[in-house]
Amino acid sequence: MYIPAIAVIGYDGFYVYAEEEWTGADGHTEQKPVWGAKKPYAYADSTGNSLSFTLDDFVLAYDAISRSWHEGLRADVGQQTNIALLKDAERFEQVRRSTIVRAIEDELAYRINKHNESVSRFGLSYTFTLPTISQEDWNNTVDDVGVLAFIQGIPMGGKFYNNYALGGSRLLKKPEIVGARKGSMKVYYRSTCGFTYPVEETFSSEKAAAQKGYMPLDCPVSPS
Repeated sequence: MYIPAIAVIGYDGFYVYAEEEWTGADGHTEQKPVWGAKKPYAYADSTGNSLSFTLDDFVLAYDAISRSWHEGLRADVGQQTNIALLKDAERFEQVRRSTIVRAIEDELAYRINKHNESVSRFGLSYTFTLPTISQEDWNNTVDDVGVLAFIQGIPMGGKFYNNYALGGSRLLKKPEIVGARKGSMKVYYRSTCGFTYPVEETFSSEKAAAQKGYMPLDCPVSPS
């Protein structure tokens, strides 16, 4: 009863784990914590355009003028549509972040209010509230997939214990190792080096490429 809500912040939407009440097949009222449906990071402007944001600049957009849907990176979709927000990278980032934070805050506030109604039936008089979350933590939330959990109202003498935890994770993809043919010589290098030699194989490590007879090729050094 001391955990009013848990939110999982996903790439293109979020889920909330909270108390729900419904009537079962036997006609009795049931109540227990369940996972809700995914809620998108949705935004609509004053001209009827709508956007569904993600944790980066990939976006699903509805262009009200052409009455068409478009999906892709902000810059690409901006060229395909009449949506002004997509043509301004800085404003897009501001709106994207504020939309995600507001969507999560509004849903959590609603769930916590519902939780207050629920626990009052069991005689728990503590009032659960949405805590003030630091801007740094919200920035982490908007940048990474993660979990946000609240615990409140645990009696500790004459006081109550309240806290929240935010755990984020980020997947960093290692550069792929390319095995290619440079003239008569077999060479390998990181895929980020920018070489255009004919590719023969790809590897997950330099060791694997060397074992197949490829020789290392250093990336060109950018002038300072």
